[in-house]
Order: sequence, then C-alpha cells, then structure tokens
Amino acid sequence: MNVTPPTAVDTNVLIAALVLEHDHHDLAIEAAADATHVLGQVTVEAWSVLRRHFRLPADLVATMLDDYRASRLMIAPSVGAYDRTLQWAPDGRFAGNIHDAVIVQTAAEAELRIVTLDVGLQRLASGVVSCELLTDSAST
Repeated sequence: MNVTPPTAVDTNVLIAALVLEHDHHDLAIEAAADATHVLGQVTVEAWSVLRRHFRLPADLVATMLDDYRASRLMIAPSVGAYDRTLQWAPDGRFAGNIHDAVIVQTAAEAELRIVTLDVGLQRLASGVVSCELLTDSAST
C-alpha cells in the first residue's frame, strides 16, 4: 500500500500550481494537489505574490486560496516555531529570508514533509524536516 506522508508545499509550488502561465505549473500542479496540509505562512505569502506580482483581483485570490485550503488541514506557526526561527537568525543559517525559516519550523513541528522549487529552502530544511526539491526531469 502506497501511503503519502503528510505533506505541505512551499509558497513557490503553490503559486506555480495556481498560475497556469507559470513556467513550473506542470511540475507543481501534482505536488500541490497531493498535499495534505497547507501552512498558514504559505497562504499569506501566496496572497501577497498573487496580488502584487500577478496583479490578480482580491476576490479571485481569495477564491483560489479558499478552494485550495478547503480540502487540506491548515497549520499555523506556533510561538515555538517563531522562537526557533529567531534563534537561527544570529548563526547565519539563512540569508535574510526569515519566511522560509518559519515554513521549515512550522512543518517540522507538525511533522510534515515540504515540497519546494527552492534549493535554498531545501538547504535550510536539511536536518530539520524532510524536504523534496521538485525538478524538471528534462533539465536533470
């Protein structure tokens, strides 16, 4: 029996899955569909990117994210996840992208696997939480 481990996608995978014209849409759509959970941090980042970068109307973004969240358990960062993220800051573990650190810590706390298109997030997650880097098989 093939059981999918509890999984959440990173913001870049969710954006690529939601935007048909995105270069990585085909790569991301299956991973986003298979995710069992959605991270609160990913949801708010996706809202921001869809509104600012893609200039989608707020009502459309709300519908897209509501539809995605409808069949997944939403996980919000805990105080502990924020505390661990801020403890990482002085040791140079991440290069200023504290949002990725919150995603890693939240996923680790919830014992979720992360799927990402971001090599930096994969490195950050190393030794903390399971993380799969999506790659285009044609480019490997």
